[in-house]
Amino acid sequence: AILAQQRASNQESIFEGRRIKLVDGTSMTLSDTPANREAFPKTQVKNKETSFPMIRMVGLFCLKSAAMLSAVSGNFHQSENGLFVQLIDKMSPGDIIVGDRGFCGYVLICLLGQRQVDFIGRCKRKFKKTQARQRLGRYDWIVCWKRGASKAPFLSEEQSQQIPEEKQLRIVRGSIHKRGFRVVRMTLATTLL
Repeated sequence: AILAQQRASNQESIFEGRRIKLVDGTSMTLSDTPANREAFPKTQVKNKETSFPMIRMVGLFCLKSAAMLSAVSGNFHQSENGLFVQLIDKMSPGDIIVGDRGFCGYVLICLLGQRQVDFIGRCKRKFKKTQARQRLGRYDWIVCWKRGASKAPFLSEEQSQQIPEEKQLRIVRGSIHKRGFRVVRMTLATTLL
């Protein structure tokens, strides 16, 4: 039923003929069995007697149908970003990926760009107005994001060499006002210029 729903949703465009996919990660505690302890080592805690094996998962979802398209898992010591890299082959050129702050990193955005996939996500990095190459609106800029000095641990040496030194991104800032709650200020980064 989910596959039929997915096929039907693929026939209709969501955003100018492009499919929007969501990425998110989670972790779960597993049963404390010998097989699980071997496959998923316990996390570092003071009392290892009471800790349980944990699994980390990253899933790719269709925005329109809410169907899970693909998922990867690993032990709790693997990063969500490293697992996400394994999902990039499941994306098609022209897709738009929406992710949270954990997936808004320079290396991941460049890897998606190599596959001709765009990204939209909340950004944890601080950008100053002085970094703007072009102002598009009051809180809307094109900026140049430069590559960091250290190599991402989840990339091979060959993959790391293919990452460009800089990339242009669009940064949009805004606020969410909800009565009775604090104002939430957000910074979104996207490759949709």
